[in-house]
Amino acid sequence: MDSKRTQSKLFIDCGFARTAIRELSQTIYVNAKGKKCKKKLDIQHRANRFQALFPTFKVSDAYYSVKPGHKLSQFNKHCKVVQDCFNRRWNPSISRKEYGAIFSITQWIALTKQQQSQHSIQQCVGCATSYASHQNQFPTFKTGQRTMVTSAKAMCSEYIGECNTGECGTITQHLLAGLEASYKETFGQSFTDVITKCPNAALQKRKTTVEKKREKRQLVRKCVQHIQDTLRTNDATMVLNEGLSLRTYNRIHLAQGFESAKMKNERANSNAGKKKTHSPSMEENVTWDTTAALNELKNWSEDKKINWSQVARQYNIPGKNRGQVLKEFARKNGLDTYALDGLAENRRTRAKKLKMPGNEISMPCTSTTQMVKEKWAADIEDGTYSIGIDCAPKEMTVVTCRDGEVVEQPVTIYSRKVPMNEIRQRLLKNQEKYMRLQTDEQVDALSKDEAIKFLKQNQEHQFADMEITELRAKVKALQRNRHLVMWHDHGTILGQGYIFITVKVIYDTSVFFRKDEYSLNSTLNLQGTIEKPEVHVIGIASSSHEDQAALIPERVSCLRTLNSPIMTTAGIPINDTVRFFAGDGPARNFERGVQQGGTIRCGACGIQTSMTSDIAHALTLKWRTLQEQQDIIIAGKFGKMSTLKPFENLRKAELELELAQRGITFPKKTNKIELEANLLGLLSGFVRVPTLLLKDPCQTLQSINMDKYTILECEPLHDLKGHIHNLFVEVEEHFDTCVKTECITIIAHFMKKETKRACDYRHAAILILLCLLKHNKHSKVCTIFRTIVEISEIMYSSEEKRTPRSILRLYNLTWIHATACTDVFQKLKHLTQEKFYGAYFHALTSHAAQQYEVVCLKSINTENEERIFETAKRIASTTSNRKPEQVLPNMLLRLQAGAQKDRNALEEQNNSIRIAAAHLPCVENTAISKDMTRKYAFSWQAHLNRIAPYLEPGEGFWWREEKEGYEFFDGSDQPDIKVCGPTLLHFRNTFIEKLDLEKRKLFQKLVASTNLPAETIRIYDDSGYCTSVIDRDNFQHTNSGLCNVSLTEVESSIPAVVHVPSQHPQSSQPAVILSQHPQSSQPAVASSQHPQSSQPAVILSQHPQSSQPAVASSQHPQSSQPAVVPSQHPQSSQPAVVPSQHPQSSQPAVASSQHPQSSQPAVVPSQHPQFTENKYKTKTANAIAYVIGQTDEINSLDNLRINIKKMKGKKSGQLTELTRKYQHLLAFLKKKVQKRSDELDTSELHMKNMAMKVLLEIEQQLHACENK
Repeated sequence: MDSKRTQSKLFIDCGFARTAIRELSQTIYVNAKGKKCKKKLDIQHRANRFQALFPTFKVSDAYYSVKPGHKLSQFNKHCKVVQDCFNRRWNPSISRKEYGAIFSITQWIALTKQQQSQHSIQQCVGCATSYASHQNQFPTFKTGQRTMVTSAKAMCSEYIGECNTGECGTITQHLLAGLEASYKETFGQSFTDVITKCPNAALQKRKTTVEKKREKRQLVRKCVQHIQDTLRTNDATMVLNEGLSLRTYNRIHLAQGFESAKMKNERANSNAGKKKTHSPSMEENVTWDTTAALNELKNWSEDKKINWSQVARQYNIPGKNRGQVLKEFARKNGLDTYALDGLAENRRTRAKKLKMPGNEISMPCTSTTQMVKEKWAADIEDGTYSIGIDCAPKEMTVVTCRDGEVVEQPVTIYSRKVPMNEIRQRLLKNQEKYMRLQTDEQVDALSKDEAIKFLKQNQEHQFADMEITELRAKVKALQRNRHLVMWHDHGTILGQGYIFITVKVIYDTSVFFRKDEYSLNSTLNLQGTIEKPEVHVIGIASSSHEDQAALIPERVSCLRTLNSPIMTTAGIPINDTVRFFAGDGPARNFERGVQQGGTIRCGACGIQTSMTSDIAHALTLKWRTLQEQQDIIIAGKFGKMSTLKPFENLRKAELELELAQRGITFPKKTNKIELEANLLGLLSGFVRVPTLLLKDPCQTLQSINMDKYTILECEPLHDLKGHIHNLFVEVEEHFDTCVKTECITIIAHFMKKETKRACDYRHAAILILLCLLKHNKHSKVCTIFRTIVEISEIMYSSEEKRTPRSILRLYNLTWIHATACTDVFQKLKHLTQEKFYGAYFHALTSHAAQQYEVVCLKSINTENEERIFETAKRIASTTSNRKPEQVLPNMLLRLQAGAQKDRNALEEQNNSIRIAAAHLPCVENTAISKDMTRKYAFSWQAHLNRIAPYLEPGEGFWWREEKEGYEFFDGSDQPDIKVCGPTLLHFRNTFIEKLDLEKRKLFQKLVASTNLPAETIRIYDDSGYCTSVIDRDNFQHTNSGLCNVSLTEVESSIPAVVHVPSQHPQSSQPAVILSQHPQSSQPAVASSQHPQSSQPAVILSQHPQSSQPAVASSQHPQSSQPAVVPSQHPQSSQPAVVPSQHPQSSQPAVASSQHPQSSQPAVVPSQHPQFTENKYKTKTANAIAYVIGQTDEINSLDNLRINIKKMKGKKSGQLTELTRKYQHLLAFLKKKVQKRSDELDTSELHMKNMAMKVLLEIEQQLHACENK
């Protein structure tokens, strides 16, 4: 076949298409017998197969169809040409078979879709680039091509060995010129373009200047777009986190991406003379009526907006810009075109975008304010943030000044509440990656040993008799139940009162991974991450209880939704339980329903304000539950009322009805004051039911899912801060001379700070302690600061550091700190007794260790919650328009965004404090001297009662006795957990009130069976009276020397003073014990004195099951408790003073026995000062008159005491009122006696001693009156 004819008809250029046509056109095949056979070619089948193999070829269907008047389609004609080419003679460098193998159908199918897309049926780029060497061997070359190659070879051979580099370049250019024309004619593409795409050639096409500029511009635009996308991804969150208002953000946005005002004005001035001229010159002839147009424009109405193009058409102004021509014409004729357009004359010049240096591409720009708002709306829509819902409407009056007149406008302001279920879902979304979340199948696959191991690791101990199914169910319940902490506080923002209520999850290792289980990252604070608070309610409320109570229905409605579990992404149900409330004193009192101020300082134990300094009394009080409070309040009629103060302003008949329903009746002549006094005594400081029950006082706590709710009385932030502040105020007078200047400098420098944070107080305490340790580490002041520093360290420690050893350590530290404060601060100079020993001191020394035994105190620390106020103030002042109705949504949105930041300020502060504390010595075992246990015998026994589980294993495990005292194994080098127990408890299964009761029972059991770290132990009966005093040395060896000694009846008036002759020979002061009338429900006071002390140690004791302090007294012989009366030790020269009770008397009395070998009398009665004249009827009045002289106040005191004695044994409000007046008058005379005592010098030693005795008796009587 003619070569020229074949080439002219060769339409298919792709090598794969050519080979496919050859394979599809095969008519020879081998049959089953191995013989070659021939079949008829099906051209339609070939066309269909070709189309299926090459769908990427953009060929119309007409190419495969037969046109009218033709026998074959274009495709079949081209197939014939391809077959003819295959039948030609091939180049020796490649065979027909090799070509077919390279471009076979199998190889085509093996190509990727991207590689297949590079091939086409004509001018195939894929074959020209990747298979150029093989395609050139296909027999389709023209004669002219071969001639060109031959001539090129001849040209090259002429210069071999003779040409230089320049000549070679010339030859190459001739070759390329000749090859370029033939290549382009054959393949339709430039040879130089194709050869740069061959990898083996390693050539690059030279780019023109325009191409280089275009490529650079594209690269810069790509970078700018990437930067801009990144900025716009985070700018909406940045505005929230950084506390920027939209106006401030817009200024930053314009400054970063647009030219400044100065640049804009300079540009406007530089372009002032470069105005375009659209209209023709006035000298030129115009074809339209300029006069009519000008007249119409002059008479144009200002209310009608002009359309320049439309007006220009009316006058047949030619050109596409006819409107601009007319406008320029009007401007040249003195018309104000800006006024016609409805615009100002001097329009603001728009700022241009800043350009990249050396480029015309604009700078990357952040989102506009509108885009930011749209992103916020999208985040609120998908649940990332929530602005809550309106609740608790409040009517307010807005005062404005309009036209010089004051206008009052009533408005309704709504609080904002984020529903509890939304908060639970958001917390779950943030915490799900930290949770265990085992599916039902995974839990059911646990073996019994694995389930028990998990329960033991998570402080669950009651599973001995459980089957495997019960164990698995318990594991499942633990892993799927979170516990919540509520907090609320009131503050003022922008002159308006707000109340914030937050919710957070307590870190629980049964629900969440431990740090070592989740990640090896040492910087991850897993507990702090989980315990971030979420804002529940932001209410507009003043500090009044009425305003705060308006939010109670909203809170209760959310609490009722806790019945419904929420689902994880894996479909696992999660339950939530509100377990604790943590907050400052006013918030706790409001939540509990306790009186603000008054004589009750603590809502949990009900201690009197004046008794918080009495350690023994404070340690023996019971924890009062919310259920007990509800029972007390609703026992009568008026307690069931849904008011904040149901017992206030009751009439006499209503008081009688209320007391009668409580089972108390009075004579008709009883006045209203007496009835009120008795009712207040029954309420014990409570003024209503717990706040959450206020709308329905009779409903159960369980009905609102609050049956496990506990209001904690110790909160680390406020209590530590307040107590350390009180120490700084009073301690200056008690520093040793060698360190006084340095310590006072530290305190003075700290007190000058404008904002004093809790971490600053803790830091300053550490610095003072380091200073004290250098000089006198055994001083009482050093003990105070050492204990408070260790207490703060434990209270801020994480859950993983809460161990039985640390719990014992905290119990010991609080007792030592309390006794040290009592020793050092006997006389206060700057603060009152009630202030220094008030709520902060009481919470730390009485309740901190109690709470730490069941929950990590760091979990109830409210520092993160308190920071909400500072954040809210900053948000309101910098990002809002100060309108309450618009402040709340903005504040809520930004608080939620700020809570999602990874920064943990509390952990950062603790780290700075740890750096200062690193210089402190290691924590050693607690050592308590026996002198201290004797001096504070009552409080020491109450302390032992609280640590009874540590005493149960016996001596040698957690403590041991030494010659001078007792050592407790709670140092840092001791093991955290011991096999002997006790086990670590958890708030999931332990309640403080039940734990306290179990300890009391355990201690009573230990008294009779175990050696205890105390020399004497007092045993109490069910009425709270001390039935016996056990000498531990005698008990330890023998009981043979014990005997009962009857007591004489003592005075039982209110208050009554009993003098017990237990005075040490070296002491000038007697030990005074105050007793109580047996029929009275009020407590009495007992005290003992250290042998070497010149002042009595007043310590109150209480029966284990009583919430009120009780007196140490003896027991009736018919009591079930043994009356153990110790005799004096054989080696002692002192008498053994032991109380007992008269068999036929219900009054406690005092007696003592004397050792036979003792030279001391058995009973040495304590005498009043011997007076030359006894004018008054009572000894107390005569004693005071002996020191300060006769006064009218003493006469009134004497009469009150006589009246009280006459009314002894009667329950009436009049007796209570008389006792109260007696107390106030006695306190007044005490100040006079104290002043007189200070005025006496050493020459009047006898009178000074008498004054001290009188002060002692007054103090004891005041304690008795307080209890009464």
